[in-house]
Amino acid sequence: MRHFVCLPLFVAFFALSTSCDAKKPETPVPQQPAPAPIGKIEGSLDFADISVGETVSKALTVKNTGTAPLVISAISYPESLSGHNKPATVEPKGTLVINVKFSPTKPGSLQGALVVTSNGGKLEVPATGTAKELSGILELTKETPFDQIPVG
Repeated sequence: MRHFVCLPLFVAFFALSTSCDAKKPETPVPQQPAPAPIGKIEGSLDFADISVGETVSKALTVKNTGTAPLVISAISYPESLSGHNKPATVEPKGTLVINVKFSPTKPGSLQGALVVTSNGGKLEVPATGTAKELSGILELTKETPFDQIPVG
């Protein structure tokens, strides 16, 4: 009988010793996040007043003030604006110049913003301006019947 009494004690001791020897969960090593690119735009898109049919250009400069490449995936423009629209990469401390053209085809106010989408987020530049109707031009020819034009 003695042997049977010792057997439960042995099993209990063995179970405790193996559970203590089990691998402890490893504490994860904190990883440093990848350095983020930081985009910044210098310049404005204030086009003031121009006539329908005219074109005015303004330059914007996209700067990467971060420590990783700034990957520009898209540039979107409001109606009547156009410019660079191809993907580009701006290296850390580098710049990209975007020439933006305002070419209105109808009178009215320019409303909206240029949006640069990149791995550093979205950057927006408000665009303002007014397209005015071109004043009429009177063209005189030899055949103009002045006697039939009302005065006043």
